[in-house]
Amino acid sequence: MMLQHFLTGSRLLVGLAWSVGLVFAGGALLQVTELPANFPGPAVVASGAAAVVAGQFIFMVIVADRLFPSAWPRAVALCEWLAAGVLTLSLGATLAYAAWYLLT
Repeated sequence: MMLQHFLTGSRLLVGLAWSVGLVFAGGALLQVTELPANFPGPAVVASGAAAVVAGQFIFMVIVADRLFPSAWPRAVALCEWLAAGVLTLSLGATLAYAAWYLLT
């Protein structure tokens, strides 16, 4: 029983650290003001948004689902699917800008 609590706590701490790291990294990317002359600025914004949303998604899936198991399932599913959709769109935009930058 003690080992199970330790493992659950360690998973929560790792998930929390991982999500906070992604949110801070994405926030730092969103605040970048000086870029090389031919570097596409929207790519930095898209990748920063992707990192922030990925951090929120990881927090929802790893930490919040374990801390609040009796949360309303429809609201949880809606929030997680919305975050996954925004993450997919922002990663797609990042890849599109990266391809444009590399191919031009």
